[in-house]
Amino acid sequence: MVSPTTRPPKLHLVENRWRQLDRWYRRFWHYLKPTSYPGLGPNDRPDLLTVEDYALVFLLECLNIRDWFKKAPGVFKQQDVETLYKSQDLKLCRDIALRLKHMDIGDPSVDADIDVDRAVPGGSDVAVLPGGSKARYPRWSASVPPSASGLVVFADGKEYDLVALCQRCFETIKSFLEANGWSLPL
Repeated sequence: MVSPTTRPPKLHLVENRWRQLDRWYRRFWHYLKPTSYPGLGPNDRPDLLTVEDYALVFLLECLNIRDWFKKAPGVFKQQDVETLYKSQDLKLCRDIALRLKHMDIGDPSVDADIDVDRAVPGGSDVAVLPGGSKARYPRWSASVPPSASGLVVFADGKEYDLVALCQRCFETIKSFLEANGWSLPL
């Protein structure tokens, strides 16, 4: 870590944003553990909508921290930040975050029609909901195994496990910070 006497201006603001991103990531993973919540047994799945909400907020924060990396003078090289956000996972993150904010994505990184949805393992596209009503779900492809959450990102004709995407985005950003001399956790 940078010594207090040579700290670039606004570095503490970037550190605070990293801590916030880390907290969202921990909340997200904490909620995926059924034993973390009263009333859920070891075989119960957490509420998918809550897991999805935490994951989407986390991905928004992954995109938002990029601006902090760019605007903190002397903290990171701009070219390194641009290279970081050219990774496939952070491109997907960007498109998901933009989709949350805007109905139409004018300049997508991967797919202007990116979507996040729940899926039913085993290839079924109809689920029976409590009360007997039915809801249609996208089918699983053979290439993406069911995740613990059953949440999938649909982009560019492919399917990505949302839980795994969040984990890869976190690890990518964490590795970037460590490669730039940050001692984590802060």
